[in-house]
Amino acid sequence: MTGRSSSSVLLDPETQTTAITDTLARLQTDLDQLTDIGLGTLSKADLEDLIVAALTAAERSKAIAGQALSEAESSGKTEKRRGRRTSATTRICALTGWAAPTVNSAKFVGGWVSEFPVLRDAWLAGTLTQIHVEELRRAYEPSFHAEFVLAQSFFVEQAALLDFPAWMQALGYWLLHVNPDGTLPNDQPERYGLRIRTLPNGDVEIEGVLDPITGEAIQTAIDYQIKRTLDAEKTESDDGDPLPVGRRQRNAHALATLVTRGHKRADGTMPIPLVNIVMSQKVAEDTLARVLDAIDPETGQIADFDPLKLPVDAQDIDGRCETIRGTPLDPRSIWPILLIGRLRRQIMTAESRTIDLGTDTRLFPPALKQALLVESRGRCVIPGCPATLTWLVADHIHPASKHGPTSLENGQILCTCDNGCKGNCTNWDPFD
Repeated sequence: MTGRSSSSVLLDPETQTTAITDTLARLQTDLDQLTDIGLGTLSKADLEDLIVAALTAAERSKAIAGQALSEAESSGKTEKRRGRRTSATTRICALTGWAAPTVNSAKFVGGWVSEFPVLRDAWLAGTLTQIHVEELRRAYEPSFHAEFVLAQSFFVEQAALLDFPAWMQALGYWLLHVNPDGTLPNDQPERYGLRIRTLPNGDVEIEGVLDPITGEAIQTAIDYQIKRTLDAEKTESDDGDPLPVGRRQRNAHALATLVTRGHKRADGTMPIPLVNIVMSQKVAEDTLARVLDAIDPETGQIADFDPLKLPVDAQDIDGRCETIRGTPLDPRSIWPILLIGRLRRQIMTAESRTIDLGTDTRLFPPALKQALLVESRGRCVIPGCPATLTWLVADHIHPASKHGPTSLENGQILCTCDNGCKGNCTNWDPFD
């Protein structure tokens, strides 16, 4: 990791105040100069450099603000206003006009990360963003505090190497390793579930947490329903009732539609599988052997598996256990599906390419598209594209109109937007 050292130079209070005042004045002057630049005259490369630098500076500023807020609150540096003691958070809200949740978020994150020097320094240096730190805070459990402290450098290194979705996968797999025997905290079973209550004005409030399998099924069904709703809006009459436009409203509308109608065809069959689980043969065999008390052929006794060596690994093709969206799963939580689910064998190389699934059809059949989705881990191949699973399509790298074959070697996963751009642009290069 590069960047700021955890050590600091000790200055007397007066010198510190002068240094901070001078630094803030220079910062404001530099920002004024940047805003005076005519952005329309900059090249695409210069604009991209400016955007990256500005976002990095913003993240580092959040880290400094979070540390300062945490220090101000923890040191009890309050001030009297109109005869009352006011906290630093209250004063910042009064000075800036910002909402309290914005300031409180920085304060809570800054206070938590102060306990982990490597993470704190990486955040201050811009290697980690506030979103990285917030996700680490959500994942942290006191029960594995020692392991978490030792893994700080791992989290920082992965953030430097991987984009955010891949980093989240690596974090998920680390959590499986730190709790490999499948046991859950005492309060975890009660954590899963929904609470539904009617408010005094008649509104219905739903809140809760779902386990990964149930959550994935519901999320997939809702995403597909939203897509159908958006497609219907293209032909919706102006005389019809207005449709919800916000994501929260669309989620609620889709869920209500699914509950009312049910996610079934007229004949009772399911149009799509709500959950697709990707599990390597090595992980599947190990999981079944553990659960079913496999007999060691050499000793004739029940095999003694090391609970600290689950064969799961985010970067190993033979260590995958996840949904098709890339969400890591604990193998012990899904082993019954191995007995009752519909299995599809997919042979992949070490480079995550599938073999022996080619076809000569014009459109990619479902099995072939599923294979490409497994390869891409449920994401568009364009770096940084946020498209969800339901908006992904199988695309011919070499166009079928120019005799490109419908095969895995000539296939890739794109979102509908990038696929449309490819079709409408000459000499299209997704990485340009």
